[in-house]
Amino acid sequence: MDCRNTMEKRKDLELFSEFPIPTYEQWRAIAEKSLKGAAFDEKLLTRTDDGIVLQPMYQKKDIEDLETPNTLPGMFPFTRGSKARLEKRPWEVSQELAIAVPEQFNKVAILDLKRGQSVLNIVLDQGTKRGESPLNRQEQVGHSGLCLSNLKDVECALKEIDLSSTPLYIDAGAISTSLLASITALLEKEEVPAAELRGVIAADPLHELSRNGELPYGLEIVFDQLAQGTNWARQHAPKVKTILIQSHCYHNGGVSATEELAIALSTGVDYVQRLIERGLDPDEIGKAICFSYSIGSQMFTEIAKLRAARTLWAAIMKAFGASEDGQKMYLHGRTSAYTKTLFDPYVNMLRGTGEAFAAAVGGADSIHVSPFDEVIQKSTSFSRRIARNTSIILQEEAHIGKTIDPAGGSWYVEHLTNELSKKAWTLFQEIEKNGGIIEALKQGLPQKWAKASSAQREERVKYRRDVIVGTNQYVNLDEKPLQFVAEDESEAIQQYLNRLQATLEKSEKPLPEALHQFSDIQSLVKAGVPFYQITQVFQQMSKELLSIKPINEKRIGEPFERLRLATKAYDEKNGSRPQVALLPIGSLAVHKPRSDFARGFFEVAGFEVSRLKESESVEQALEQVRPLTVDTLVLCSSDEYYDELAVPLVKALRKEKPDLTLYLAGRLKNTRTNELIEAGIDDFIHRQSNNYEVLHQLLRKKGVLQDEKA
Repeated sequence: MDCRNTMEKRKDLELFSEFPIPTYEQWRAIAEKSLKGAAFDEKLLTRTDDGIVLQPMYQKKDIEDLETPNTLPGMFPFTRGSKARLEKRPWEVSQELAIAVPEQFNKVAILDLKRGQSVLNIVLDQGTKRGESPLNRQEQVGHSGLCLSNLKDVECALKEIDLSSTPLYIDAGAISTSLLASITALLEKEEVPAAELRGVIAADPLHELSRNGELPYGLEIVFDQLAQGTNWARQHAPKVKTILIQSHCYHNGGVSATEELAIALSTGVDYVQRLIERGLDPDEIGKAICFSYSIGSQMFTEIAKLRAARTLWAAIMKAFGASEDGQKMYLHGRTSAYTKTLFDPYVNMLRGTGEAFAAAVGGADSIHVSPFDEVIQKSTSFSRRIARNTSIILQEEAHIGKTIDPAGGSWYVEHLTNELSKKAWTLFQEIEKNGGIIEALKQGLPQKWAKASSAQREERVKYRRDVIVGTNQYVNLDEKPLQFVAEDESEAIQQYLNRLQATLEKSEKPLPEALHQFSDIQSLVKAGVPFYQITQVFQQMSKELLSIKPINEKRIGEPFERLRLATKAYDEKNGSRPQVALLPIGSLAVHKPRSDFARGFFEVAGFEVSRLKESESVEQALEQVRPLTVDTLVLCSSDEYYDELAVPLVKALRKEKPDLTLYLAGRLKNTRTNELIEAGIDDFIHRQSNNYEVLHQLLRKKGVLQDEKA
């Protein structure tokens, strides 16, 4: 049977031998012919944000010089993945939990861990990360995550959670030793060996610096503490990673993929060098590092970005003298906050799915899928469930994890990985030539990259060359408020603060002037000393504080969202949205393409767009317009009708209603455009228009926007 099948397949293949295999040059000749005179390079080549030119078709010859296709997963330089074989779970489901206070956090954590979440990803509020007293920042407590003030809070948050089987993921801010000490104290109390603790309990001081513009401690203290925590974990909890290198604030600032890679790599080099200076071995440092990347919407670029990250980091750590285990990158992926939108939020589910797919195919070890309502509110049980199940469906139904490096061998992905690696390495070297990442931040190099790349992306969005569904294209003006609303945490926060008021001040104790050993911090934490008191000691030890210009984090859809918010406020105040009327000239077949375009053009800012009846003459058009109270009108027709009627119609409209704002839908020849401007047309809208700028100016003219700048 097998023999017959083989013979039949061979016979089928022989049939195709009658057809010659065309060369690339032959294919290109046919493609150019189909373009009807348009330039091949302009129409079929694409340039990425990094300046990498993408071909319309890739061939085997494009990767002939690359070594990667000849390697296997688990082999240096780990482009194809750090693991040599499949595991039970291809990646950990590491959903962020940002519940405000320990009691409520514990309930949610236990529930979500039972429903498919495999890592307890704890998001701390900003005050906790900075080591501030909750009593001195009561209005901000719990707004951005979990507030933890002492060991009792940690015990409450982790009550009845088996830390020997549940990995943790905690970004502790600039210093993690107080939190690490409290968790190890909890393990000791529950008689769980520290060696069984797994996950990430880590500090990332330079990410905090870039995000906030300053640190509450001096850099020497920060790196001393990073070394102490890493050294303790090496000896007692080797499965815990204590060094975190995040790209999120840079990604959300708008940097390109290669810029994001270069900054993360340079940050990693700085951390390794500073810990080597403090007596740690490069191999042990490498094993203690977790990289955390944001995953954007350009799927193949993001897949290649993660593959390139592993490749370059392996080369760096090899140069430091680390073993193969120390060269491997542990990689956490977080779906992008930069790409998520305020309006039409359910579309964020689709964005998150695509980004999670890219992270999985790119070989992330753990993934957080951002809940669809992330921009609007704290996540609800519903939005967390949908986000969590996105990973589970990719694992269990799409079977993404059945193959290591599923993109491996793709001529396109392999070539793109190599191109990203080369460009990122060049940028990495530029940072290093400037004295490393800290000097680069002082000089404003990453800030400069973010500003330039972000402006480039925003321009494409404003011209609608890049489509953001539901924001700058295909908007849903009948959108209803979210059905699932986040729980009001204010009462729980107040109860928490009342409890702290009675206990924190009593637990304050005289502290030493300096803390030089991790064991000293452990003793203080066990004695119930609040975290903010330990922070005060670190601050007293700090000689010089560093401040820089912070990275300006944003979301790509914000400019259009500001317009929508302005029209929404206008509607709430006046009982109706700003209005635009379309004046169609000619039959439906004649005006419909431009009428539909004009409707979509104005609806992205929240305008209420109405369409008048078709007109075949100037007089018919005037009859439609005379009774109107709308002060903005858009002429919609074909070029032929414009040639005949547009100039006399505009003149008549100007005479009839001099205050009318007049637009014409279409891009006409310069001579005709000049005639229409002289006749009184205000502007032309077409596919090359800056959609945002036109709408922004109109809303300012109508008084809907006051002092808003473009």
